Order: sequence, then structure tokens, then C-alpha cells
Amino acid sequence: MIGKKNLGVLLLYSATIAGLGFSFLGTILNAKMLSKESFGDFKYIQSYLLLLNSIINFGFFQSGSRLIAASDNNTKIKRIKGYLIYLCIAGLCIMFILTLGVRLLGTRVLSDRIFHYLLIFFPFFLAHPIMNYFESTFQAERKLVSYSAYKLIPPIAYIICLLIGQKYFSGVISYNIITYYSCFLLTFIGFFIFDRVEFKGKTPELTELLHANKEFGLQVYYGALWGVGTGYLLTILIGYYNVNNVDVGRYSIAYMLVTLLTFLPTIFGTANFKDFVTAKKLPRNVLLQAIVSSSVLLFLLIFTIDFWIKLFFKNQSFEVVGLLVKIGALTAVLHGFGDFINKFLIAKGRGRIIKNAAIITGVIQLIAAFILIPRYSAVGAMIANAIGSGAYFLIFLIYYYKNYEYSKS
Repeated sequence: MIGKKNLGVLLLYSATIAGLGFSFLGTILNAKMLSKESFGDFKYIQSYLLLLNSIINFGFFQSGSRLIAASDNNTKIKRIKGYLIYLCIAGLCIMFILTLGVRLLGTRVLSDRIFHYLLIFFPFFLAHPIMNYFESTFQAERKLVSYSAYKLIPPIAYIICLLIGQKYFSGVISYNIITYYSCFLLTFIGFFIFDRVEFKGKTPELTELLHANKEFGLQVYYGALWGVGTGYLLTILIGYYNVNNVDVGRYSIAYMLVTLLTFLPTIFGTANFKDFVTAKKLPRNVLLQAIVSSSVLLFLLIFTIDFWIKLFFKNQSFEVVGLLVKIGALTAVLHGFGDFINKFLIAKGRGRIIKNAAIITGVIQLIAAFILIPRYSAVGAMIANAIGSGAYFLIFLIYYYKNYEYSKS
């Protein structure tokens, strides 16, 4: 009989796969509704906002997640979650200020058209900081059913909106922006209705959160700026070195598909995050399940990707997406297992190695990007991404085996 935790893992696993499938379908509809230039602009906006979102994290969400996972005190948990919501609102304000600052530097990064969309629709972009909140609290409290719904509802709602509006709003990027972020925000409101949160001023929980962030969260944050941040920067660089954002759209589709491979091992880490706090080593059975499932999906994707691209994208300009996926597929799986080990180390409070690994990865990836993207555009970006993912996995693998598998302590 399947245990409750294993059932939750299976549910989250299935929901993530299905959610990514629906997201891909939404991308297909999106690409058909918009011109290839407008589709690239939409993906550029998303990548830019994801980059800003990684900047405003400040490590508090990782710190709060660890404190919540290690506690059974409901009052403490509710107050920590309240402080994280404060951070979401503050984060949106910082994102807006940073956007104004980037704009003052010139139009190469933010063109008049892109800046116009960002300025008008900025309140909708609160969805990005709130994603940080739910990603951290759902795994910490092991709310796998809610986490599964979080993965499924927004992309399904977005597809419905696109199907309804494709006849009337074809070619209108504003419709895509509004519907995409509204689907997330409305879903989040539904979760907040049933969420238990306390909004307080200064409490012992705030002091503990600040201390945890100083000792642990900031280490993860500094690393994430190099690791996660440079990943989003690759998309920005494609647009920067091209006359338009057409290649941004192609790269974004390929990146979404290889991300499917990255997420699978991470799901197992998320589902077992609370157990990692006390575990001495990574559970062998969990690791084996992650390896088998990721391997199956890897081979399926590599051998069928060209078929799916031809089936869903009639435009021949998207054929390069298949090549991009093949370049990044294997290292995407390795990156996922790096994230799997990362979850274990976060649960153990090993912030320094997480920071160092992310910085090294980011530097390697950024050097590769500046060399390859000006010459090979989207292909260069995917190669740079693959190099970074491979380095990311190797660093965590070596550290884990040295300190947990071969350690005598």
C-alpha cells in the first residue's frame, strides 16, 4: 500500500509534469497569437522580471522555509509567513525602482516598447515575489496537495483565457501579459483565503528570522544572484546582442522543455525536505526513484522532441528549438540532481557551500555566455547554460560525498 508521503510525492510529481505540459501548451497558443517579434518581447519581459525577482529575494524565503520546516509551533509559523508576505510587497517596490534605474542607463536593455509594458502592468508583477512565498512555505509545511494545485491551476486557467481571447486579441501582447499574471494572482488569492498567517510588528519570530537570514539566508542569496540570476541573464543577453527578441522566444521554449528535466529530481527533494533536517544522508530509495524517472523522461524527450516541435509549431523558424533541447537536456537532468542535493544542504543549514557553488557556477556560465552568445545567439546561450549546469552538479556531488558519504563523523 502506498504511504501518505509517497502518495504526496506521486501527486506533486504528476502535477508538476502536467503543469509543465499545460505551460508548454500555453506557450504554443501564445506563440500562435503573437508575431514572432511580439512573442520574443513577451518572453523577454518574463525573463527580465525573473531576474529582478532573484535580486529581491535577499535569502529570507530560504531562511523562513527552514525555520518553518524545523518548527511545530503554529503561532511561530503563522508569524514567519506574515513577515514573508511583507517582503513580497517590499520586493515589488524594489523591482519597480530597479526598473526605473535600468531605464536611466539607456534603451539597450529596456527598449521604449518593453519599458512601456513594464510601467503599465507593474502591479500584476507582484505574482513573482508571491511565487517565492508559496514555493518556500508549501515545501516547508509539506502541503503537497496545495503545492500540486499551485502547479496546475495557473497554466490551465491561462490556456482557457488564451482560447477565449485568441479570436479577439490576436497580436495583442497586453492581453497575454494581463491574463498570464492574473491567472497566478487569482490562484494565490484562493490560497491566501485558506492560509494561516499573522501580521505582526516586531516579535521574537522576526528576530529569529533576521538572525537565521544573517547566518544562513544571505549565504544562499549571494550565491543565487550568481547561480539563478545568471541563468535569467542569458535570455537578456540574447536580446541585447540581437536587433530583436525573436531568438529570445526560441530559447525560452527550449529552456522551458529542458526545465522539465530539471524539476523532476527537485520534486523528490521538495517532498522530503522536512525529513532532510534530521537525516544523516540522502535516502537511497528516494535517490533511486529520482534517477529512474529522470532517465526515462530524458530519453523520451531527446528522441521525440523534433516530432513535437514540427507538430505544434508549423513555422520552420522554430525547428532550431529541437537542437537547443538536445544540447541542454542531459545537463538539465544533472542540474536537477544538483538541486536535489541543494535541498538536503539547505535543510542542514550549509549556506556557505550553497553560496560558493552558485558563485562558481555563475562565473563559469557568465564567461561562457559572453563568449558564445555574441557568436551563436540562442545556441550559444544553451551551450553556456549546459556548461553551468554541469559545473553546478559536480560541485554539489563532490561536496556531498566528501562530507556525508565518506565522512567518519
